[in-house]
Amino acid sequence: MPSRPPFQPSTRKAVPADTHSKARAGIGTESTELERKLQCLERITREIGRLSKIGAWEIDVATGTPTWSEGTRSLFGFEESQPLPAGTAWPFFTPEAQAALGAAIAGLTPAAPSFELEFEVANQATPPRWMRVIGSGDFEDGRCVALRGTIQDVTARREGEEARQRLEAELFQAQKMETLGTLAGGIAHDFNNILTGIIGYQELAAEVLNETDPARAFLAEARRASLRARELVEQILSFGRRRTSDDHAPLDLVGVIAEARRFLRVTLPAHIAIETHCEPGSGTIRGDATQMQQVILNLGANAGYAMREQGGTLRISLARAEVTSDLALALDRFSPGGYVCLTVSDTGRGMDEATRSRIFDPFFTTKRARDGTGLGLAVVHGIVRAHHGAIDVESSPGVGSSFHIYLPAGTEDRTALMDTPPEPPGGKGEYVCIVDDDEVVNRCTQLVLEGKGYRTLSFASAEQCIAAIGEDPSQCAVLVTDQTMPGAPGAELAAQLRGRHPALPVVIMSGYFTKLPPETLGKLGRFELLAKPFTSAELLQAVDRARQPTGSG
Repeated sequence: MPSRPPFQPSTRKAVPADTHSKARAGIGTESTELERKLQCLERITREIGRLSKIGAWEIDVATGTPTWSEGTRSLFGFEESQPLPAGTAWPFFTPEAQAALGAAIAGLTPAAPSFELEFEVANQATPPRWMRVIGSGDFEDGRCVALRGTIQDVTARREGEEARQRLEAELFQAQKMETLGTLAGGIAHDFNNILTGIIGYQELAAEVLNETDPARAFLAEARRASLRARELVEQILSFGRRRTSDDHAPLDLVGVIAEARRFLRVTLPAHIAIETHCEPGSGTIRGDATQMQQVILNLGANAGYAMREQGGTLRISLARAEVTSDLALALDRFSPGGYVCLTVSDTGRGMDEATRSRIFDPFFTTKRARDGTGLGLAVVHGIVRAHHGAIDVESSPGVGSSFHIYLPAGTEDRTALMDTPPEPPGGKGEYVCIVDDDEVVNRCTQLVLEGKGYRTLSFASAEQCIAAIGEDPSQCAVLVTDQTMPGAPGAELAAQLRGRHPALPVVIMSGYFTKLPPETLGKLGRFELLAKPFTSAELLQAVDRARQPTGSG
């Protein structure tokens, strides 16, 4: 039997003793690097969650136990070590929100395994906020065994959407008011021409009657009715016309309230009491007396309608008021500071939020068709905005309504408040050129001016006037022209004649003044504006002012 071959050494190279330790070191280095990358990823995830205000959550369906990520805890003001409130996974959701969330979870199926909802939440540590909750379920054998998802603070987005909606509503309202104003302006122009003739001929008829003639009393009543019609047209135009502070004068609201109270006492039933209270020295603003009286009358009439069945108390008060930053924000684009506050309140049936949000819309009304047109509060809103003021409305069903009107306080000027224009002296044979395409207005204006000592030249258009006196307008002492006529408007006519006779006095009439181009005003220089319908005295005063070296422009 052959002997065994001698032992042959292995052909594999010997492995150094420290090789295994180096391998282990390499694995450790790789693990450390992975841990570092994982920690970096966690930091990035936390930072993204913090910046986007988003967190994660999970709920054990069997036990109802919630697990919140650090981002979710941060959204609700919970520290990492602070235990979550027991009893519900979402302790700060309202009962309505929790019910909706429960219904969404109960409706999850393998075919529809996710939901997305938004809720308003609040706790003692944070202000009310809006949260967007997205959830998804894990299913086994058709049964949901786990829920997980995200929650995000979307308050900024919601506020942005609400702000956009408010701006869109304001834009729509502005466009609607502009359209209505344009429509009303066209109607008013023609109607004011008619009223000008009615008022003028009433006054002319009264002048030729004896003082004892009973017809004078009838004409006086007809004139008062015509002036009331003029105020009605002014109401319609108020919400569609922009006016500047140049149209306003120092105005004592205490006197306006007293006059309005007398009107309201006559019109409101006896079972409605009227109370007024004005703090001394609080009522001076820059404004228009007729328009401010219209504000009080419209609000008083609405209050009376709200109390028509059970009776009650209408209160009108006036006081100095300080508008805080919070109130200024609520009043929308209003500046904090000192104001005069006119308050008209009642003890009637009040309004719900849906009604209150629409009360200033033109033609919106809760009255019966025969009791109102829906223009009253739209007119109030337009007048207050034209006076650079704002309205704050408080109302609840069953407890009445209060309208707080904040108006910029003015400096009291008793001279301006009590100044009454003197009786104009009339003419001494000077020629007045009258240009108006409305025959009634043209003829009536002629008769009034000729009755006060002027001579007149009348024309139906600017072209006729230029053809007659264009070469030598100096023969005309005053130009009285309508603004809106076929062909050239009154301002353009005045500018052409002023080119040959720069000192020509000008009175521009209109049933509805539109904004004249600045370049046209620059050409005109000094002029007087006379709004139709006008009385004989207003016409004569405008002509007299135009002839004065210090006339307005």
